[in-house]
Amino acid sequence: DNATIDNATVCNSTICCGQIIQDVTMSESDAPIVLSVSSDNSSIGYTVGSNISIKVTFNEPVFVDNSTGNPRIELETGSTDDNATYISTSDNGSVLYFIYTVGDGDTSADLDYKSTSSLSANSGTIRDNSSNDATLTLPSPGTTGSLGANKAIVIDTTAPIALLISCSRASCLKVPVSGSVTVQSSKTGTAYLVKTGGTGVDITVTNLASITSANPNMWNEVAISSANDPTEMDTAGLVEWGVYEVYAVDALGNLSEASTGSGGRSGNLGSMQTGL
Repeated sequence: DNATIDNATVCNSTICCGQIIQDVTMSESDAPIVLSVSSDNSSIGYTVGSNISIKVTFNEPVFVDNSTGNPRIELETGSTDDNATYISTSDNGSVLYFIYTVGDGDTSADLDYKSTSSLSANSGTIRDNSSNDATLTLPSPGTTGSLGANKAIVIDTTAPIALLISCSRASCLKVPVSGSVTVQSSKTGTAYLVKTGGTGVDITVTNLASITSANPNMWNEVAISSANDPTEMDTAGLVEWGVYEVYAVDALGNLSEASTGSGGRSGNLGSMQTGL
């Protein structure tokens, strides 16, 4: 131990007494497990057509083979449950990304998956480098590590209900363009008084843009700051001899049907007519 060794002695010596050191391949048998579920989307509201990413973090890198089936996560989205489907892997394989597109009728006050068994390989495989199938058990919905606990994502695809409550003329007939109407919406947002009949060109309402892109003398708007609160809107600038109905849009862009069945002319029609 205390000998002085020069470089020549070291370089020319026989190391390990001529023994051969062989490569050894190590393996392990512990299956990967899920640590948490979250999303890169903000904790806000989303409606039909919105894409929401869901990321599942494992305790080690995993590899997905979706040649025979694509992994998915069953989500709790109201009367009909929807799925998020696998799209990619990141963070050196420890995070799997899924995508959920909000469908018509989906609803959730705080988006989460349905149960601890909602993650499914769906005939594909999720394995580690030692070919151990991953344990796909998720944290219980609403508990630490779950999607619902990590994010507050609201799914709202329900359209408001628009009402025409009253007009400055009791009959809602021949309301002057210097007059007014009282409208109501079941959700906060904006109410629109839209020309859908009468003389000349009318608006065929299919979405919000079909209203707001039309000539300004064919529609008026008013903010609805409180749900189900009667709100006055003037008729200034509107085309005379037109028939108008009320539409409402909530903060997420969900558009109501035309006002009908409550309020308005004779107390049971949802339209009013301008004129002299």
